[in-house]
Amino acid sequence: MPDAKQNRKNGGSQLRDTLIKADHMLQIAFMLPAAAFVGWIAGALLDLWLHQHLIYIAGIMLGIAAGFVQIFRMLHELDRMPGSGTKKQPPPADHRPDDHR
Repeated sequence: MPDAKQNRKNGGSQLRDTLIKADHMLQIAFMLPAAAFVGWIAGALLDLWLHQHLIYIAGIMLGIAAGFVQIFRMLHELDRMPGSGTKKQPPPADHRPDDHR
């Protein structure tokens, strides 16, 4: 019976890992629109304060850029999670770096 307990533990661990990855993916999906919205609001407030009409566009662009930076950070973190399945394989034993002599 220890095999059944071990299988339940592994299944629970895999489910937990899958839910954590799903949570990260949902965060990534909402990051870009949320960042663009925050940039738009900040730009619109600057437009009102400075009596201009086009700063909101710069705010949207800055928000989108910040969103992409955060998305790349989150993807990098997701890739480094244990059990992500994207571990780098070591080079074959007969592989030698090129000699540049």
